[in-house]
Amino acid sequence: MLKKITVLFASLALAVLVSSLLFSQGCGKGNKNDSDGPAPGTDKVSLSLSISENDDGPFAVISAEGSDIYQCSLRLNFDPEVVRPVKVEQGDLFEGDNYFFAPIDKPGYVPVGATLRWKGQETRSKGKIVTVRFERISDGDPAFEILDDAAYLIVNDDDKTRLPVVIGGGDQ
Repeated sequence: MLKKITVLFASLALAVLVSSLLFSQGCGKGNKNDSDGPAPGTDKVSLSLSISENDDGPFAVISAEGSDIYQCSLRLNFDPEVVRPVKVEQGDLFEGDNYFFAPIDKPGYVPVGATLRWKGQETRSKGKIVTVRFERISDGDPAFEILDDAAYLIVNDDDKTRLPVVIGGGDQ
């Protein structure tokens, strides 16, 4: 019974996150900023992508720094002919009893979504969002990149105000 309740709660939480991200894209009302871009005058968030490789294969680390972050959604693109994701590790930015998902079954990208559980929860302005570990399947450039597209790159504060995002630092 407890397992069913836990699965039901997790499903509900995922639905709330997806709904919130859809609202932030102008698919409904309820967001202070229903446009394609950030609200004027808001602080920015810098995302960095750092790539390393060890004996197990390459790995990509996405970190954020800037304004307090309540939720984010992004895509990490890669060349599926060169690497395939094998493991995702949640970073410290959303650690603890929060919502985080990053399925590794999509060819060419890993979608990442994370949010704190409730408004008023302590937010952080700096930290690691995710580490994605890959297996190299051929020689070549894995072409790792954070997709810079407003439909997929969303960072909100705890008032659901969309924050401007700058991709830079690290290796990207």
